[in-house]
Amino acid sequence: MMTGTPMRAWCAVYQWPSKKEFLFGTVLVRPGAPDQEAEAALAQRFTEKWGEILPDDVPRPKLIRLVPGTIWFVPEEEQREAA
Repeated sequence: MMTGTPMRAWCAVYQWPSKKEFLFGTVLVRPGAPDQEAEAALAQRFTEKWGEILPDDVPRPKLIRLVPGTIWFVPEEEQREAA
C-alpha cells in the first residue's frame, strides 16, 4: 500500500549452523528506525514466508547482518526489452 510515507528497504543475511549464509528480504521500515525494528520486520517476514515451507521443528537461522537495499526479480522478457 502506498501511503506517501518515506520508507527504507532492508534485507538480511541469515545462516543455519554449519551452512552457507543466504540473503533474505525485502522489508520496509521507517528511515532512521533502530536496527531492532528492521530485525523484527525481517523475522516476521521470514516466519510468514519460510514458515509455510519449513517443518515446525526446524530452528530458525541466525541473523548475521542487516543489508540496506532491495532484492528485485525481473522477468527475462523484460530484460530483453530494456536492452
